Amino acid sequence: MRANDAKRFFEVARRALQERLAAAWQVPAGAVTIPEIRGRLNGRGDEVRAVFQAADEIAYSGRRFTATDLRPWRDLVE
Repeated sequence: MRANDAKRFFEVARRALQERLAAAWQVPAGAVTIPEIRGRLNGRGDEVRAVFQAADEIAYSGRRFTATDLRPWRDLVE
C-alpha cells in the first residue's frame, strides 16, 4: 500500500480473503471464487466480491491508486 502498487495490493488482499474463507469453508483457497462467494454468502459478500473484482480489473487495466485511495480497501480486508 505504501508503495502505491495497487496491482500487488489487490493480489495480496484477494489471496488473504481466499485463505481466510477457504479455512472457514474447508476448501482449497483456489476454490474461493466470485461465484463461490456469491453462493455461500447469499448476497452478504458484496464487499468481498468487490475486492476480487477490483483485483481482476486492476490486473488488466493498469488503474492507479494512491495510498489514500487504498486505505478504505485495506480496512475492508482487515
